[in-house]
This record gives sequence, C-alpha cells and structure tokens, in this order.
Amino acid sequence: MSKNLIVKSYEFVEARYKLTPAEAKLVALLIGQIEKDDKDFKSHSFYTNYLLDILGLGEKNHHHLERITENLMSRILKIKEEDKFIQVAFLSSAVYHEKEGLVNLQFDPVLKPYLLELKEKFIKYRIENILSLRSFYSIRFYELLVKWEKIGSFTMSIKEIRRIFNIKDNEYKLYTDLKRNIVLTAQKELEETSELYFTFKEFKPSRKVIELQFFVIRKNPEEKPAEQLSFLPSPVEVEKSKETFNQELLNRLTDSFALSEKQSKKILAQYDETYVIEILNVVEKDYKEGKVKKIAPYLLKALEDDFRPKKTVHEKEIEHKKKGQDQKISKFIEEKEILKNLETDFRTICNEKATKIINELPPEEINKSFPDWLVKSNAFTFKIYQTKGIKNLFVRIELQKYVTEKYLPAEEQDFITYARSKGYKLEKKAGEYKIMVLIKS
Repeated sequence: MSKNLIVKSYEFVEARYKLTPAEAKLVALLIGQIEKDDKDFKSHSFYTNYLLDILGLGEKNHHHLERITENLMSRILKIKEEDKFIQVAFLSSAVYHEKEGLVNLQFDPVLKPYLLELKEKFIKYRIENILSLRSFYSIRFYELLVKWEKIGSFTMSIKEIRRIFNIKDNEYKLYTDLKRNIVLTAQKELEETSELYFTFKEFKPSRKVIELQFFVIRKNPEEKPAEQLSFLPSPVEVEKSKETFNQELLNRLTDSFALSEKQSKKILAQYDETYVIEILNVVEKDYKEGKVKKIAPYLLKALEDDFRPKKTVHEKEIEHKKKGQDQKISKFIEEKEILKNLETDFRTICNEKATKIINELPPEEINKSFPDWLVKSNAFTFKIYQTKGIKNLFVRIELQKYVTEKYLPAEEQDFITYARSKGYKLEKKAGEYKIMVLIKS
C-alpha cells in the first residue's frame, strides 16, 4: 500500500468519537504507515519535528505533541456491531526518544479488524486531502463523503449525527446551533479547500428537523483515483530526503548567491524547487541591473516576501476569465450528469410502480382499453401485440407507459416534482431540463 494512503473500514468511519483536528490528523498519519500485507500493528517512528510541522503545532511545541499522544491513549473510540459494542483507545503506546528526536506510536490491537487486511467495505483517500482542514467535523464529513461518493447522497438523522460526532447531551441542544457550528462549518470549509464537498436538505415532517440528506459533489469529476496520485513521503523519508537535494540547484545557491551549504539545504527543504528557481532568476536580474549590493540577504528576503513580478490587471483578467470558463464547463458537465442520474432513477421508479399495477390489474381491464391506446401511440408495436400479446418485451414497455399515464397520479408522473423532492428545482426549456436552483437549507 502506498505510504500516506488512508484506508479504514466503514465501521471506523461511522464510529463514535471526538478528537481535536491535530489528534485526528496524527491518527491519519499513523494509519498512512500501515502496509497492505501487515497482519499486526507495528510501532512506527516519526521525527517529532516532522509532526510539529505537519500538524501545525509550532517548531518547539513539544509539550503540545506530548499532550496529543497522551490524549490519544485515553480518548475512547466506540464501535457498534451487530453482536457487540467496542470501546477502545486509539493508541496503545507512545515512546519518545529525546536524543534522536523520535517518537514511536502504535495502535491498540483491538483496532486490527478495522484497519488491517481490509477486503471490502472500506474507504481510501490521500492524507493530503485532510491536512489543510481546520475543523474536526470537516475531517469526519470528508470521510463520509468518500464513503458515499459513488452513491451520490446519504441521509443521517439528527440523532445519528450527534452519535457519530460524540456530541454530549448538553452541547448544541438546539438544531440551529448544531447546524451552524457543525454542518455549515464543515460545508463551508470543504467547499473552499477540498475536492469533495456537500449540499444538504432538511426533512421536517412537522415543525422539527429530524434528518438531513447530504448530496456529495466532486469539484473535478475527472480527477484520478487516490491510489494513482503521488503521496507525501514518510516521516523518516522526509528527514533522509534532506540529504538528496537537486545538486545543480544546490551548487547554484552556494556558488552564485554566496550562501553556505547549510543555508542552501534549508532553503531547498523549505521551498518548492520551481519557486526557488523563479526567485533566483529575479534576484539575478536585479543584481545585474545594479539594484542589489548584498546578494545573499536580498535572496533570503526575496524568498520570504515573493519578489516575483506581479501579474498586470490585463493578465489577471485573462486568467480570471479562463478560470470562469473552466468553472462553467465543469458546472455544465456536472449538471448533465446529475440530470441523467435523476431521469434514470425517475424512470426506474415509474416503471416499478407501473409493473406493480399491471400485476394487480385483471387481464380484461388491460385488454379493454390498452389496444385502442396502443394503436394510436405506436402502430408498429400494436401489430406485434396482435400476434405476440402483452408478454412481448416491446409491448410490455408500451404497456408500462400506458399504465403510468392512466393510473399513476399526475404528480408522480411529473419529473420536475420528483427532482424537487431530491433537492433540485428544474425548468424545461426547448425540450430540455435545466437545474435552476439547488435547494438547500
């Protein structure tokens, strides 16, 4: 399995627990170290500086990291199965090696069925997809979206939302508070920063909202599956990679820009190579034009403040226009796919209802008026009916249409009404449907 590919069972995804964002990300980092063929949990080593950096804790905040690992040995994950209920801590141990700057972490063995040797009912995604998320609820919602993406939507009762997110009875007692602090917070952050986000629809049979239907949306439908994309290097590999820089670029920094090897390596570890090269070209140009006296300090300032030439208003307008066109195309493709799925589901439901009616109708009732309808609707199929009867496939299709028109209530035959029940307001123009409004709270 690729490093930092997060794979976990459905039971884990829907388990009851609450963590801080940093705690949730550390659990994900540890899951990312699991190999496909692992049969038992191993103790995995992380450089503490790496964890402080990637979790956004601050360069010297070791006490915070220690508090996080301590919490993960006491916070409880609750998993409900058909015949048992499990309460388990996330970590079984955290061993700090202060001289080496390492910490060894290991999962509790009880979690093995939910993280190791998974053959079915599991999700997988790249850890990069959650590292930028600031809310724990955004992380949990993201994993639910991954689970339900192929289906396209899922429904959760308010009670279920409270259970999964481990919301205490005295927290967010009012639905409006839960909606604002959990659902809308996650929705906003995912839409801004993630490739997967959601819209939702409220269900309230009376005056009280009892459940929400979530609609899964992917910004770029053509995006490759997670396992085909590049991944973060492992924590140990990150430290080792600092010794394998682009030698040509390293030489350029030391020879042409009067930096020490240590300074040069620090720059290449901190910044993307493409960005460094662009800044070097800017600094080199300024130096040749006599704008720079001390090249090394100027370079460090240029890297920190991004001295690359700013785009002109015209360039920004062109870029903005192109982005807008791309978004329109993406939206058009997405809308067509939604309409296609809606129409398929609608036809399936209508046909199922019609088939049920056909099976309940007496044969004489069908034979009384169906032939007259069929001869006007489809003369070719009427000839088949005369010789083959209603068991013929083409005749059955026409019979379903006939029964739908004659026996189903008008609102059940109306595609626009059906789409509205699924959260979409449609309008028909020139024989084609168009999504006008995505109905959400």
